[in-house]
Amino acid sequence: MNNQKEIYTFFKNILDDIDNIMNNNFYENKYNMDLVKEKVEAWYSNFEKEKVLKNIKLEDLEYIQNNIDEIFDEYISSESVKENYVERLSYDFSNLKHLWKDEILGGK
Repeated sequence: MNNQKEIYTFFKNILDDIDNIMNNNFYENKYNMDLVKEKVEAWYSNFEKEKVLKNIKLEDLEYIQNNIDEIFDEYISSESVKENYVERLSYDFSNLKHLWKDEILGGK
């Protein structure tokens, strides 16, 4: 089984990064981050109950990925190094998605 503490940290970081993006005027185009947050929170809630990552609809995972990719593409080159929320969001989500994929392929 994957390190659950690491998974909890990725979820927390993703939600914190989304909040920082939503509350920062620099990011004018929020790319549906409110709905992304809802989907991540639902996935996180399910993980807390079931202790598995695979219980997310593929279309929800793709929706999250697409919106993160869009905001990353728009802001990665212009956001400050100190407040690099889209870079952090992309990093944390990619790690969580990698763990999800390992779980799916591992058949847990």
